[in-house]
Amino acid sequence: MLKDIEIPKVEGVAIDVIKDENSESDWTVYLINTRNERLEGVLISSRGYGEIEGIKKKTTTFRHFLDVLDPLSFQNDRTNKSGGFWTQQ
Repeated sequence: MLKDIEIPKVEGVAIDVIKDENSESDWTVYLINTRNERLEGVLISSRGYGEIEGIKKKTTTFRHFLDVLDPLSFQNDRTNKSGGFWTQQ
């Protein structure tokens, strides 16, 4: 059962979300590995939500898989060659 699954605490990984200077609605999401070891088999799950013209909206859940994230490195939609991950408002 789901309650029996132990989910370990994530340490040494950060995210940074930066709004595109040339767009009203584009954002870039960076996944940052601050550890000195390589991460393998990284699953990213994300969902967007907000309000458009006073109506609450949310996106479906997006999932992305990264085979490898090297030590002290990052990936975003421009550096991830396997299809990338990105958000759009």
